[in-house]
Amino acid sequence: MRYFFTFCAFLVFSFAADVSQAFTVEGMHCGYGCVNKVESVVNSLDGVKKCEVDFSKSLMVVEFDGEFD
Repeated sequence: MRYFFTFCAFLVFSFAADVSQAFTVEGMHCGYGCVNKVESVVNSLDGVKKCEVDFSKSLMVVEFDGEFD
């Protein structure tokens, strides 16, 4: 039985991959302060690995743990 639980734990961790998703961000007025604020707030969330904001495209790309999607 112990081997079964070990095998199940291995499967869960092996299939939990990082996920990357793009979002449109509206309402930013500047390419420095607004971008830094959005990135710092999103990066502080649990499970977020990386957040990048492109002001010119109004686009935010977030990489996060697959188990939180």
